[in-house]
Amino acid sequence: MYLISNIASCERGRVILREGHVGDSFYFIYSGSVFVQVAVTDPDTGFKHASVENIIGHGASFGVG
Repeated sequence: MYLISNIASCERGRVILREGHVGDSFYFIYSGSVFVQVAVTDPDTGFKHASVENIIGHGASFGVG
């Protein structure tokens, strides 16, 4: 018998995958939403901050397929 899925619950604010890290999972959003953030560097100050690039909601999926 093969395990084809794993159900996980994530609390609010949990990082699922970090920018630049290699992923090895595929995620399906059963409920709630996921914020996709990228690090942006201010060209004048060199200060890095997070920028929300997308919000993925219920029924969507992401990751390695």
